Amino acid sequence: MEHFRIHGDNIVECERIYEYLKRGINIKDEKYYFSSLSCLNVELKFEYEDRSYFWKLELFPGFGKNGSERRWDKNIFSSIKRSGSFLGENPDAIITKVENDVENILLAVEFCSALQAGNQAWQRSGRAYSVGRSGCPYLYIVDFVKYELNRK
Repeated sequence: MEHFRIHGDNIVECERIYEYLKRGINIKDEKYYFSSLSCLNVELKFEYEDRSYFWKLELFPGFGKNGSERRWDKNIFSSIKRSGSFLGENPDAIITKVENDVENILLAVEFCSALQAGNQAWQRSGRAYSVGRSGCPYLYIVDFVKYELNRK
């Protein structure tokens, strides 16, 4: 069974990533359980190109951005920082793969449902640039075009 983790700014971001993953695979079996009051775990069986896959996903909501509020045993951002990221701003979610008790970052994700303007645009651009400097793949999902912003 392959083991993945979804670290998110909050549980909404974790579950949003999981929903994106589910849309792209042909799930045959899905089991939910909690490893703690806030950590959802999912075991999946799915098929792709006539082959079965088994995944375990752990969702870790709340990065605990400053040192006094760290929620988990390890700081997921330490490897990104060591590789060249320099801003305190963090992406909405980070997907990792765990192999032999080593957690490797696969992808960082940012969601945006707002028009890119002013400080908001600067923050998101800064996150992308900073995380990109580390060599970490970065996916920026802008979905504001699906909303009607000027209804009367």
